[in-house]
Amino acid sequence: MKSLFVFAFLLATMSAAAQVDPAAERQIFDSLNKERTARGLAALRENRRLTAIAEQHSERMQQEHAISHQFNGEPDPTTRTVSTGVHVEATGENVAISLNATTAHAALMNSPPHRANILDPKFTEVGIGAVQDGNTIYVTQDFTRTVPDYSVAEAERRIAGFVADARKNGGGKPLSLVQQPELRKQACAMAKQGMVSMAKVRNLPNVSTTVVFTTSDLSTSPAPLAKLKNATGTAMAVGVCYAAAPSQAIPQYWVAVVTFF
Repeated sequence: MKSLFVFAFLLATMSAAAQVDPAAERQIFDSLNKERTARGLAALRENRRLTAIAEQHSERMQQEHAISHQFNGEPDPTTRTVSTGVHVEATGENVAISLNATTAHAALMNSPPHRANILDPKFTEVGIGAVQDGNTIYVTQDFTRTVPDYSVAEAERRIAGFVADARKNGGGKPLSLVQQPELRKQACAMAKQGMVSMAKVRNLPNVSTTVVFTTSDLSTSPAPLAKLKNATGTAMAVGVCYAAAPSQAIPQYWVAVVTFF
């Protein structure tokens, strides 16, 4: 994750109670998408779950009268994003304090690292939180590359379907799909250890071919499954665990697939 912040202006004011400013959020959202589309980049989609955590962080900045990505007792930006339940494979955050939405956007675009977040082609969604406090506005932009959200059972069925399609297109014989609960346990064990391993999966009875890998995105067939296109066997089983490794904040799919004689 890119961890960045910018200081535009800080004014000492006697102000009314601070409050979320939806009009400023919309203006900043429209402005950053105008920057993207003018350069041939896809516009970002608004994600209301990201907006909620962005607003909470902007409120915290206003309470602290400071800008930061993380205050005492607050999770880091990636952990905040993951806590929403949005499935992501990349995150980024910009924060700013300024006079208004126009000057906040200008300050972010004039700062190379923040501009890079706004114009990063990998990001697909954003949530913007703007909190007005008198003549000061606190802004948080939470960016993500969002991927399709599948339950573990849906992910297992999807992977089995990818294998079936690959074998059909590659001339391999169809494999019957069997349930093997141990595979899901082993996938979660890999996540807990933070590395893929064939050792215990390979030791299951009658195993012919084993494939283990991680992926964040199951919208298309993961490359490692190509190994099963012509693999020997009469049946297959799939085990998936959706989890973050100990050293990672972003969860991913840990996958174990086997074919059986």
